[in-house]
Amino acid sequence: MLPYTMATTLVQVVKSERELLVEAHARARLECDVSNSSDVRWYKDGELVSGVGEGVWRDHAALVVGRATRGDAALWRCTYTDRSGKTVSGKPTKLLIYEPVRSVYLAVDGRRLDAGNTWVPVRDKTELEVRCVAEGGVPAPELSWRLVALEPALDHRPYLRVHHTNYSIEGVSVSQAVVTAARELHNATLQCEARQRTAPPAPPAASSAPPAASSAPPAALMAAKLEIHVTYPPSFVISRWPGFGVSLSAGGAAALRCDVDANPPARAWWLRDDANPTSSPPPLESGDESARGSATLRWAALRGAHAGWYRCRASWLDAEYSSIGYYLNVMAPEEHTEAATESEPEPEEPDHQKVEVPLGGNVQLHCPKGSVGCWWRRVVGNSSESWAPAGSHHAHGVLGIKEALYQEGGEYRCVGARAPDLTRLRELKRVTLKVTGE
Repeated sequence: MLPYTMATTLVQVVKSERELLVEAHARARLECDVSNSSDVRWYKDGELVSGVGEGVWRDHAALVVGRATRGDAALWRCTYTDRSGKTVSGKPTKLLIYEPVRSVYLAVDGRRLDAGNTWVPVRDKTELEVRCVAEGGVPAPELSWRLVALEPALDHRPYLRVHHTNYSIEGVSVSQAVVTAARELHNATLQCEARQRTAPPAPPAASSAPPAASSAPPAALMAAKLEIHVTYPPSFVISRWPGFGVSLSAGGAAALRCDVDANPPARAWWLRDDANPTSSPPPLESGDESARGSATLRWAALRGAHAGWYRCRASWLDAEYSSIGYYLNVMAPEEHTEAATESEPEPEEPDHQKVEVPLGGNVQLHCPKGSVGCWWRRVVGNSSESWAPAGSHHAHGVLGIKEALYQEGGEYRCVGARAPDLTRLRELKRVTLKVTGE
């Protein structure tokens, strides 16, 4: 119980203090809250001030320091004797001499970051511990953190944890933040701000009254920042032309496209399941799109032999990654003709993609380039199904899904308009989203 009692007493003393902050070499007036100014004694850090010195004088019960310096910074307290002969203490005044913060910097793994080299690499789903250090400063600055992603609407709170600021006796303020890296934080900025109270203007030398209440002076602000460079593994988006759901027949043209999002960028290529899975990717050709993280399989004239399972693969940091499999079904010409007579095809078939995202992962769905549209999601009830808006109602064409849940899987479609006819609304794209993992 003894440590707790001591801590409680200390808090009570601190709460009863007044604080007076002045610029160096400015005039400081220490008030003593007594009704009778006779028999007043002043104490500096508990030591009786026997008499006034050079530049220090009494003004009734108050004590005036003409040019305050660091040597005057202390806890000042006055006492007086009341009519019953009892000694009464006035409220203590803590005199602070303002000193600006000398520097603010960030440190990672105990290493101070240079102002000209603020890029910090970090792996996806790992933690980045950053210390913010403010040297000097009276009063001690308040340290705060800001995490700013490239996507303005991103809520930073799930990714940032801030520990309490510690003040050491060496005049150094330290705060620690922990960032959980994710691909959506790539190129985000982590900034530490040191906000310090400044001293109010000194009252005129001829004035003997305490300064009138006024608005607080502006705070001094210093900051340090770093840029987060997130390394994250490949994720795959597979699309097809003609769109998924359209029958493919022998003799017709078709294409499969794979887009890979990874940092650093991954090289993508297609592999048929009956091929050697350990085979090396094909050599790059001039202008090959696979060097940019995408690959396309094209068939000018399909044949029955082209049918089979295909996977998109990616080479990333000396490791191989693979998408889910896609089965390319090629119908005989007569089968396709018979199917076409049953239902008349649409004038324009929307693109259809199959997108896979791990449980708890993040994914973005984009409307086709050159279009404006909004996203809708298929809602299946007990006895009916309908389409409901998904995400923003503004036609910016992007739907972001963060920390995906199983129930967010299903069908999505982009409804909008495409150039040159921007007046006719139609379904532009359909996506089947699958949430995988445990």
